[in-house]
Amino acid sequence: MQVDTNTIKSFYGSYQPYVLPIFSKTDWECLHWNPDLANSLLDNDLLKTARFIIDNATVDELLATGLDPKDLCFLINNDVVVLTQKPHYKKSEQSWLVLSPHSDDAALSIGGLISRFSHESDITVLTLIGPSRCAGTCDPLYGNTKIVTEIRKEEDKLYGMIAGVSINTADIEDVELYVDDAGKRWADHIMDRPDQHRINLFQCAIEKYLTENGMPDKIFSPLAVGAHGDHAATHIAFDNIRTKSSIFSSKPQIFYYEDLPYSAFEPMCLQRRLSEIKSISPVNVEINFAEKMHGISIYRSQYLLSEIDPVLRDYQHKNDRLNRVAIERLWKVS
Repeated sequence: MQVDTNTIKSFYGSYQPYVLPIFSKTDWECLHWNPDLANSLLDNDLLKTARFIIDNATVDELLATGLDPKDLCFLINNDVVVLTQKPHYKKSEQSWLVLSPHSDDAALSIGGLISRFSHESDITVLTLIGPSRCAGTCDPLYGNTKIVTEIRKEEDKLYGMIAGVSINTADIEDVELYVDDAGKRWADHIMDRPDQHRINLFQCAIEKYLTENGMPDKIFSPLAVGAHGDHAATHIAFDNIRTKSSIFSSKPQIFYYEDLPYSAFEPMCLQRRLSEIKSISPVNVEINFAEKMHGISIYRSQYLLSEIDPVLRDYQHKNDRLNRVAIERLWKVS
C-alpha cells in the first residue's frame, strides 16, 4: 500500500520507522539492491533524511522535529524505510521453532506462514550460521567476514521486528569458511554430504536451544533440497535429535519446509528428497505473498528483490493457477 501524508499522520504515529540495511552505515552503501534508486531517486537531502531516522523514535516523534512528512512518505514508498509497530508482548498457547540454516532462509521458505501466524503464536527462528563472507549483491564486500557478518545479523534483527518473531543465532561458521581435516575448502564439497564435524556442530546447537528453552509445540526444519552443505547439516542434525527420547520427552508436531529458492530451481532434486523421507504428508498453507516479500526485502545483502520475486511468485502460485492463490507447502511428519 502506498502511504501519503494523511495516512502517515493518522495511522502510523505510534509506528517506528527503520532504515533498511543499505542506509544503516555509510560504509555499507555499496549494498545497492537497486542502484538507480540510490543514485537517481534519492538526492542529498533525502539521503540525509534517511540517515537521520533512528530506530527508537516513532513517526510522531520524528515529525515533531520538523521532518517533512512528504520526505518520509517518499522513503517508505520507495522501500528505503519500513514501518513497524513497537514490540508487543503476547500470551500464546502455541510455541514454534523454525530452524533456519542462514539468516534469510526462514523468510525465503516460510515467511508467509510466519507472517500469517506470528500474531497468535510465539515463534522463534534459530539461525544456525553466524560468521559469513557472502554478500551476493556487493562484490567489494564479498570475503569481508567481519562486515558481512554484522550486516547479516542486522538484517536478521530487523526481520524479527518486522515479522514479530524472536531471533536466536547459533553462530556456526558458514560452510564457505569451513576447511575440513583434509584441507579442502567449501567449494570442493559444498554439494556433498557434510562431514561429521559439521553435523555435530549443528546438532549441539539445536540440542542446546531445546535444552535451555524447552520443547516447542511445532518445529519446522528444512528438507535440504539442493544439497547446500549448511541446509544438509541442519536437516541431518535435526533428524538425529528427533530420534532421541531423552531430548524429545514431549512430542511436538514436526514439519519439513521446501528450501527456497532451491526447490524452485531444482524440482527433480525436490522430488528425490521427498521420496527419501518416509511418513510425510503435504500441508498447503495459503499466504499473503506481498507480506512475505516485505519480509524478504530486508535481506538486501543477499539478492536483488527484482530477481527473487518472479521466482517465488511463479513457484508459490503454481498449485492454483486458476485462482492465483499463493501457498507455502509443508510436509508434516506422521
